[in-house]
Amino acid sequence: MMMVDQLKVGITGSIGMGKSTIASEFFKLNIPVWSADDAVHELYKKGNDGYHLIKKLVSEAAVDGEVNRLILSNAILTTPRLLQTISLAIQPMIKLERLNFLKMNNSQKILVFDIPLLFETSCDNWLDVIITATAPKSIQRKRVLSRKSMTEDKFLHILASQLSNKEKIEKADFVINTSTSFPLLAKKVEAILEKLQNEYF
Repeated sequence: MMMVDQLKVGITGSIGMGKSTIASEFFKLNIPVWSADDAVHELYKKGNDGYHLIKKLVSEAAVDGEVNRLILSNAILTTPRLLQTISLAIQPMIKLERLNFLKMNNSQKILVFDIPLLFETSCDNWLDVIITATAPKSIQRKRVLSRKSMTEDKFLHILASQLSNKEKIEKADFVINTSTSFPLLAKKVEAILEKLQNEYF
């Protein structure tokens, strides 16, 4: 049995697989949750470093006081190297947001990190436990294409930029299939949390 002072749990999964739903279940159980997507949204607000970055790289996307993600995603689709340029520049900013979260919660026993590109950005190097969200491809597709401003081209582009679902499952400590009812999903999360508490503390 491995004992730790603080356990860092990462949640990941391909787009539309339900990782944020899993993270919200941990939050309901009073576990602090840090979201990479939320950090990016905050960075993209007017006056913040992410906003200045996008204004410099894709000026037409910096409108109405924050980054217009639809304009930005369309620019990324038409300029292949743009996504890599933005990712390299924004990762240090995201890391700083994450470190601030760690400082604010340094007395908490368990912390959860909702990170879409967890493996792609080597976050598995500092996380203790990794949970991968999964679902059948048909459900994933239905979820993603029901999103506002989502298109087939964008969906395929995002999938191409991420590690495959199969690889994420193979690298995980736990796998949760989210194509189930909310009560059953909540029970799955509760069971994992109980197992982690018993094994690490």
